[in-house]
Amino acid sequence: MGLLPFLWIVLLAGGALTISFCFLFGAEDFPTHAVMTLILTLVISLGFLTIVVLDFPFTGAVCIPPTEFQILEL
Repeated sequence: MGLLPFLWIVLLAGGALTISFCFLFGAEDFPTHAVMTLILTLVISLGFLTIVVLDFPFTGAVCIPPTEFQILEL
């Protein structure tokens, strides 16, 4: 099922606007400004990756194994 497309649009637009907002603050030299923008982009990308991984809790590298449900014996 996953997240609704509307939520993805809001998340991606918010990330793009946040990264674009970085360009309003100028550092004295370009390499410093580029590193700051790169770090912010990395943090936002890792947030999206976390959302994608946790959106499907029963598949992938981070999953809930069926043994946990077998222990419950519901």
